[in-house]
Amino acid sequence: MILHPIDPKPCPTIHYEPRPGALPAWVAIAQRQKQCAQSWWLIAQPDHANLSGDLAANFLSPLFPRIDGSIAKAIANHDAGWAMFPAEANPNDPPMIADDFKPRSFIEFPPEDFLRAWTRSIERAETISPAGGVMVSRHFCWLGRLRLKEQMDDESGQRLVREFLDRETARQERLSAACGISREQADDLLKVLQFCDVLSLYLCCGAKEEVEFPQRFGMQTVRLKRTEDLYALSPSPFQSGSTVRTVSLGVAARKYPAQDEPKIAVLPFLLQ
Repeated sequence: MILHPIDPKPCPTIHYEPRPGALPAWVAIAQRQKQCAQSWWLIAQPDHANLSGDLAANFLSPLFPRIDGSIAKAIANHDAGWAMFPAEANPNDPPMIADDFKPRSFIEFPPEDFLRAWTRSIERAETISPAGGVMVSRHFCWLGRLRLKEQMDDESGQRLVREFLDRETARQERLSAACGISREQADDLLKVLQFCDVLSLYLCCGAKEEVEFPQRFGMQTVRLKRTEDLYALSPSPFQSGSTVRTVSLGVAARKYPAQDEPKIAVLPFLLQ
């Protein structure tokens, strides 16, 4: 689940140092996942992934790689494996609860759980296209290597991550040979998925800070500034020539806790 706190309140045990200028996008997302609140909008991982695919499908700018339909579909399914958890697939099922009594965020799952979700997501992308399978596999391998580098898991968890990386390296070699994708093309696809993934997470979690994304397009990093309900990106992937297109998208969310039946809504986003 991606947590979107409603009317967040100060958390006495969590302290963030203010930073000048734009925050790294991931910092803003992580802060929102840890924020205290009385209630939240909950966005399932597969729904967040669908939003990622919608973002990629609307790219216009020549600064950004051109995305065909099969790649946009693979991006839209890059977290499909999370549907293995009932609450991620059915809004009528109660969310998992973390140790702090908040709904459990996607960043709070142990390796034995998220690795199964990652693997199923890769398998789903592979059924869409070999290139999509390579892209999603490399995405999760990048995250796995980051976890090893930062020693985010205990010894048992690190062993599971290393085994995952070995399996996926073999998968990538097989799929790359099948579709003839070059290393440069694979790098471009990975960069687009990573960008759309983080942009979707930022939108879903309700962050408001000005942020900067780590990926570079046309030798430029992308910044996002939110003004009321408009999310303006610079440079914008939705710009063609001198015209910046306004893109209207949305994501399904449910309110937790809810009174009787879960309250389902579509959170809207306007982007330029």
